[in-house]
Amino acid sequence: MIKGYKVKKFFKLFICHAGFSFIGIYSLNSFASDNNLKIIIPADKNGGIDYIARKLGEFLNDEKIIKQIQYENIPGSGASKGIEEFLKINTNENSFLIASLGAHVNDLQGNLSQDKELLKKLTPLAIISEDYPIIAVSNSSSLKNEEELMQEFQKNKDKFKVYGGSKVKEIDHINFLLTAKKYDLNSSQVQYVESNGGGKAFDKFIQDKNGILSTSFSENIKNIVDQKIKILAICSDNRLKECPNAPTFKELGIPNCLMNYRIIYINSKSPPEKIKFYNNIINKLFTNLNWLYFSKDNHIINIKVKSNNIPKFIEQKREDIQKIIVSLNEK
Repeated sequence: MIKGYKVKKFFKLFICHAGFSFIGIYSLNSFASDNNLKIIIPADKNGGIDYIARKLGEFLNDEKIIKQIQYENIPGSGASKGIEEFLKINTNENSFLIASLGAHVNDLQGNLSQDKELLKKLTPLAIISEDYPIIAVSNSSSLKNEEELMQEFQKNKDKFKVYGGSKVKEIDHINFLLTAKKYDLNSSQVQYVESNGGGKAFDKFIQDKNGILSTSFSENIKNIVDQKIKILAICSDNRLKECPNAPTFKELGIPNCLMNYRIIYINSKSPPEKIKFYNNIINKLFTNLNWLYFSKDNHIINIKVKSNNIPKFIEQKREDIQKIIVSLNEK
């Protein structure tokens, strides 16, 4: 249970969140008594997806919504390996896949899987959070802002490497290329070092005094608190209180950037009773006032998308991604 935030049972909840509007309190203890859940994470540990997945599991367990949670990280092939293994799980077993919008970026570029229908075998259950991509340098760097960084980059491209938590042509790479485009630089002029997750990207970045980090906000919360990085640009509508001196991409004259989203999926072949069970988990999550406190304390940025609008929301994001990919290929 989250200390100091226990909601008393007489407190009636009315929360509209991620598409679930309900009134009342659920009997959480009886629901969780024999329920276990396996969460598949198609990425390495210590990255953004891993962080969100484990925080979600921690909350479900602390609140007695789920009795026991098992995590399995299955990185590789731009999320396709994790997805394929997830789809092999018996549909009678309780299982979630938590993936990012990056899987759709790969799919649109033909880099996800030889199975062109792979993502159609998943049903998006809920969008658990949005995540803000960032461009950062070491806190000890003499570079004060994005303009100084890119001016130095133009003068000596071989001096700088960009460390990202995704593969080439995925979200972290694309967001830096959108920054570079403002200065008439193309992908061939950017040394991008890929990793399976932002945690591994940071480990490489911190060893390079001239390194540039292009990952997500959630992956760097501890690094921000510990003052290890200096954020020069953030892909968000407004500046964040955690890093008020970091300007948004739009403030810097960069019109587009790829926001990331963490999405809970289930197998599209799940039987009706399992779908009901999964929806109950989501209902109990989003109607629990403690989730709002927990999210805030753990820097999880909640997003309001009604459940029946999630497929449409994802399709709109796919269209946005396609436009950005096309724009980067324009001379």
